[in-house]
Formats: sequence, structure tokens, C-alpha cells
Amino acid sequence: MPSDLQVSNIKDLTGSNTGLSIASDGQVTISQDNPTVTLHATGDSSSTNTTFPKGHVLQTISVNFETETSVTDNSYVIINSNFKVDITPSSTSNKILVMYTIPAFSDRINATYSTTIFRSISGGTSNTNIGSATHGFGVTVSNAGSVASGQSAVFLDSPNTTSAVTYQPVHKETSTGVGYACINSSKATLTCMEIKQ
Repeated sequence: MPSDLQVSNIKDLTGSNTGLSIASDGQVTISQDNPTVTLHATGDSSSTNTTFPKGHVLQTISVNFETETSVTDNSYVIINSNFKVDITPSSTSNKILVMYTIPAFSDRINATYSTTIFRSISGGTSNTNIGSATHGFGVTVSNAGSVASGQSAVFLDSPNTTSAVTYQPVHKETSTGVGYACINSSKATLTCMEIKQ
């Protein structure tokens, strides 16, 4: 026979700390600051792990950067040492969705400004270009004087590790031109998401 349990608060064993509060409209509030919620696998109360479905976002880390930064090198250089994301996958099979957008500017005719992402794995390979070798993920070509554009990319990476992984935007400028990231202090963003596989 169905029955209802009616409570307004659920407290710990001492009765001094409220863990859950239930309002009259049914809204549930976790009353503790920075609570840890442990989900158990179905039918196993001793399990401390829950299996999330494939495609579930396990963590998201994002960083912004808005300092105008120039480059004259014809090989990729780091835009800024602080413009990066460090993320540690929970499984070697999980993937990292890497997304970035960078306001770009090239100041000279026949010059080419390019951006890409370097991946470095703690204790492993460093500065691996995950874009194309020549133009990375984006290119701004100046055919008739200076040109401004936005460069962006979305890439699903497979680092195959549970060590810390660093994703860092880099840029380069060909010919004798000067390329700029974050022209006029416009904002660039970099976001990485761990995707369950």
C-alpha cells in the first residue's frame, strides 16, 4: 500500500547539521557548503562510483585572455603562458573537446597569420600540434593590406592518458608581417571538456 514520507529537513546522526531541506513546493536544497554527493551503482550500496553514459561531460575548464599580443615568427610560439587549460582525464579512453576563439589581425599584404593548439602531457610528449602542420586550425590571409578576423575551432582530442594534459593556443605570422592575437584587447577564450567514452 503506497504511503508518503513528509519531512522538512533531513539531519545528520547528531541532529545538529541539516543536510537537506525540503520546501513546501517540493524544492530540495543541499544545506551544506561545497557538499560531496556520492552516487552508488544500482543495487550496490558499497560502490562509490557511478557509471555515466557515453557522451556525458565529466568536467569543464575554461580560461579567457584579452591582452593584445603580437608575433613575427614564422614558427608557432605561445600566445601567453597564462592562456592555457590544464585538465586531467579520469580515463585513458575519454576524449577532450577543445574549443577556442581568438580575435586575429594581420597587418601586411601577402602575410598569413595562423593559430593552433599545442598539447603537452605531464611526463610524456610536449608541444604536440593537434591542428594541421601548416596552418593549424585557422588562418587570416592579408591579400590587400591589413585584415582582421576571428579564428575559432572545435576539436575532439584523444590524449589517451590519465596524466595532466595542457592545451595552449599558439600563433605565427609568415612573410614580413606582424600578426596579433586579441587585437585592441578583444577577448579570446579556450574551453576544454572531458567527454565520457
